[in-house]
Amino acid sequence: IIGVFGNLLVFYIIFRFSIMKNVANIYTMNLVISNLIYVTWIPFYLAEEYIGYWSFGSTFCQVHKYAGYVSYTVTNILVTIISADRYMAVCHPSRLNIFETYRFSMISSIFVWPLALLFRFPMFSYAMIKNTSCSLEWPDHIKNTWFVVNAVVGFLITSVLVLVMYLFVIIKLKKNESEGTTLGTVSMSTNRATTNLALMVALVYLLCWTPYWFISVIRRYADENESMKNRFLLKLSLAIGIGYAAISPVLYVIFDAKFKKCFNNIFGIKNTRIRRITTDALNLETRKESNDTTNTQTTQS
Repeated sequence: IIGVFGNLLVFYIIFRFSIMKNVANIYTMNLVISNLIYVTWIPFYLAEEYIGYWSFGSTFCQVHKYAGYVSYTVTNILVTIISADRYMAVCHPSRLNIFETYRFSMISSIFVWPLALLFRFPMFSYAMIKNTSCSLEWPDHIKNTWFVVNAVVGFLITSVLVLVMYLFVIIKLKKNESEGTTLGTVSMSTNRATTNLALMVALVYLLCWTPYWFISVIRRYADENESMKNRFLLKLSLAIGIGYAAISPVLYVIFDAKFKKCFNNIFGIKNTRIRRITTDALNLETRKESNDTTNTQTTQS
């Protein structure tokens, strides 16, 4: 319930307020859609765990497994793309064209869904009811291969890329601070705020899903007795991973002043500090535009 409400609220805020329509939030909208798929997936998983068997039919078993893995894959790819976007914005700003970034964000957001659908299609084919449980029944000759591909491509590679890119981002930001580099008060503040939010989204994602993959690898290569002992840990780690879909909306309200302002606006919460910060930022932008116009007119004269 919290996950559905939180993600729908984030979706509404981005759709409703023009101040939220930017490149970063194109990715956020797709993350929200992916999260909504996951939070609607959860009740059926919990129902099976509670009653001890799958009671929703074989076709929905296939849809359920497929939708869950597609949602996870979309989130995984988008977190990586967002990290790359922040890396380019901070470490290579001269190569970053705003129009091209907007266009790329639209194209990549559209492309990521069919890519995830295609990559996870085997899940639909091999999901079935066995011993009253909805599970993936892989043929023996591809079972281990698919697990390795899933773990390496679906988590390890993207996780390493995300960590490396944010490491460079942090180093670059620290270097700019030590050298006193300025890119304009408003633009630097906005860039840092966007980067901080993206970093938190990525870190929380990795923290939520790393335990699941760690336990999965242990279970895969442990003997049968140890594998059964780790079954509870696997379910617990999966619950933590799924929890990301409910946690992520909170991050936007905490780490994004614009989100917080819109949130307060919806619920009629007054926050003079946010209003003052936003007003000051707009005044600085207005003065900067006025100065640029004056300089242009002087040059032409």
